[in-house]
Amino acid sequence: MRTFEEIFAIACDRKDDVEGIISVRDQPKSISGLAAIPDDRWLSCIAKGIFQAGFNWKVVDRMWSGFEDVFKGFDIAHCAMLNDEDLELR
Repeated sequence: MRTFEEIFAIACDRKDDVEGIISVRDQPKSISGLAAIPDDRWLSCIAKGIFQAGFNWKVVDRMWSGFEDVFKGFDIAHCAMLNDEDLELR
C-alpha cells in the first residue's frame, strides 16, 4: 500500500500544480464539526463513494441530483423502508 506522501507526489507530478492541489484539498473537521453533519449527508456521501468506485466520477457528479431525488435526500427513515421492488429498474 502506498503512503500518503507517495500518493501526494504522484498527484503533484500529474497536475504539475502543488499549490492548486493543496488549495482544493478538504481540511479535516473537528469532532464537533463531524458530529454536526446530519445522518442523511453521511449516507449520501457513502452512496456517492460506492457509485464513484464503479463509474466515471464526472458522470456520477452530473447525475447526483437525480440520486438525491430518488432516495428522497437520503432520508434515513425513507431509505430504511425501501424494498426490492423499489430498487428495480423501470
